[in-house]
Amino acid sequence: MFVFNSDNQKVFAKETADLTQAYYNISNDHLKSIGFSFVRNLELTNRMDDRVKMDIFEDGKGNKIVLVCVTQIKPDEGEVCHHSCFAPESYMSSLAKEHERYWQ
Repeated sequence: MFVFNSDNQKVFAKETADLTQAYYNISNDHLKSIGFSFVRNLELTNRMDDRVKMDIFEDGKGNKIVLVCVTQIKPDEGEVCHHSCFAPESYMSSLAKEHERYWQ
């Protein structure tokens, strides 16, 4: 799903560098509750014409969490969204618990 043209690949790689990926759907409110603030949104298109939305959050201490939603258009299903989260490894346990509260 993260197959981009050269320019978009550079943007994606820069925003997710040194972060661990997990297939979590985390709310903006939860990120705010642990000290992160929304700083920017990027919208990219991959080579399959799927829309890739990236919401970038930072905590002012050099930590970043990137929420990614890839929206695919399926003829038989309509829009299908795939969520993932890129974060420092030290936050993964906390994010996993938050994800499991709503998605298990």
